[in-house]
Parts: sequence; C-alpha cells; structure tokens
Amino acid sequence: VIMSATLEARKFQKYFSLCNVIGKEIKPTLLEVTERTQKLSIYYINSLYSLLSLNTSSRNWNLYDFDNPYISREAYNISVNLIKHFDEIEAEDVYRTSVRKGAVLVFLPGYDDINEMLKLLLTDKRSSSFWLILPLHSTITLEEQRKIFEPAKPGERKIVLATNIAESSITLPDIEYVIDFCLCKSLICDPETNYPLLHLEWAT
Repeated sequence: VIMSATLEARKFQKYFSLCNVIGKEIKPTLLEVTERTQKLSIYYINSLYSLLSLNTSSRNWNLYDFDNPYISREAYNISVNLIKHFDEIEAEDVYRTSVRKGAVLVFLPGYDDINEMLKLLLTDKRSSSFWLILPLHSTITLEEQRKIFEPAKPGERKIVLATNIAESSITLPDIEYVIDFCLCKSLICDPETNYPLLHLEWAT
C-alpha cells in the first residue's frame, strides 16, 4: 500500500505493474479518495496584534531574526494568547462548549522548545480543566503517541505540541487550528568537526 496526497499515482501504478504468463499486464489497484475542501484562514504574526487586541505600543519588533533563528519569549506568549482566543470565539457555540472543541496543533522545532511551550501552557488555570496538552516528538512512548489520536473529552480542547514529525509522518484527523513557528532542525555537517549537527533554521 502506497499512500500520499502529492505523488503522481499513475507513474507508480505503471512502475509496479506486472505481466502474467500470457503477457497480459496486471496493474495495481488505484484508489482516489476525495474530500471536500475546508475553508482556510491564514494569519501572519504581525496581524495577530489586532486580532488578539494586544498592546501595539509595546510591540517588540525584534520578534524574529532572519539571520539567527530562535523563538522569543513574546512569540511564546502570543501563541498562548492565541489558544485562549480560540476558547473565546467558541464560547458562544453551544455545540463546541458542551461537546467538542477544535483541536490545536503547534509546530515547534525541537524537544526543548516543546517543553518550554508546555511549561507556559501549564501555568494557565485552564490547563487543569479545559486543556488536554500532549507533546509529540520522536522520544515519546507508543502509549503516549496513541493518546494523540484519541478525541478530547466533551468541553475539553486538545493541544498537540509537535515537531515536524506530525507534518511528514502522521495525520491527526481532528485538528482545526495550526500554530506554526516556521522553524525546523536540519541535519548538516559541521565544517569544523565534520560531525553531523542539528541546525536550527527557518522553514522554506
């Protein structure tokens, strides 16, 4: 079984085709699963100040540095405020309040960044009653990974803090909101030591 949303299926079907003893070509079965297009809204970081009614007079214009990638304290705080904003915009929806809240997927570049965001979320009083916060990275156990796919309890919001493992390896079906810091760690060769090194860089 080969599954992808982007590969050229016909080429793979032709490659894996076989001929039987009488020379008749046997092609693998090709299944196309279509799904209705969802409405998508994209907000960049500069637009979040007005969206979240943040104080623009104290805005830190050094929020990101293209030459030295990092996650600033303000960027973490904006992300937490954004998740709180999701709670507020869904508060008047009876279905979401009592039955199901949209899950949030937060892309972070590494383990330490996930822990930093996790600590920040846990300091909020909502984390004990209304938020189900789940880290997702390469070192979690299989049991912990299974929890990612389980739905949250009624009235609870699932928040998944993940590296790009959730972008390339698995699909989470109940995600409605995505917060992406646009940072990733790539394996490079250190020119000074000739050893492999994980290098933090902006996603392209």
